Amino acid sequence: MKRWLAVLLLCGLIAACQPIPDTGAAEAALCTSLGTLKTAVTGLADTSGTTTVGELKEASRNVTEAWSTVKASAAALDQARVNDLDQAVNSLGSAVNDVSDDATLEQATASIQEEMSAVNTAWDGLNSAANCP
Repeated sequence: MKRWLAVLLLCGLIAACQPIPDTGAAEAALCTSLGTLKTAVTGLADTSGTTTVGELKEASRNVTEAWSTVKASAAALDQARVNDLDQAVNSLGSAVNDVSDDATLEQATASIQEEMSAVNTAWDGLNSAANCP
């Protein structure tokens, strides 16, 4: 019995000596990755008359890559807001993939406006929750 108490005490001391995770650094990493995501989403939204559907899909892949970085840096923070943004980014990716290669640019951008708005709203929520500037 004394041995178990000693083991439990030792485990408690080891656990108490472990460094406390630095949430400030985690928030800073999240803010940086959120900024990259916002840039990617803005790049997707900034289309012109010369933008092709292929370029629109490439911009969507940039959003997906940036979102992967956000998820990795947000692993320990505000999971509910991360889930909201995850759903919005996935919906945007699906909407872009559903755009016909024969669609005009106007048709393509019009068909993803609702999903773009949802990503921006969810991004704002997570950005605010992480106290990003």
